[in-house]
Amino acid sequence: YSTATQWKYSTAINWDQAQIGDLVFFNVPGAAKGNHVGIIVGYDDDGKYLIAHCSSSRNCVVVTEAIISGFHYVRRPLVMRNDQMNAGFLIAQEMQ
Repeated sequence: YSTATQWKYSTAINWDQAQIGDLVFFNVPGAAKGNHVGIIVGYDDDGKYLIAHCSSSRNCVVVTEAIISGFHYVRRPLVMRNDQMNAGFLIAQEMQ
């Protein structure tokens, strides 16, 4: 799934409501040439959010601090039933 799809199936929340498992994004889909998504996995010693995401410059998954890394938007994933997820998967396959 693309970052736009992950954005679509999540709802905006404030940073002070964020918790482990929430998604973070660089940009609003369509607002910039590219986007990037990560997931909150914990907190550093100062209470700042730690984000797991793929780093193209390092060619691996990294854990970095959210704001310094460029993540500006936080969203809570929507819970979907299996039949909804399967329907989304089938639509995504048809689009390829």
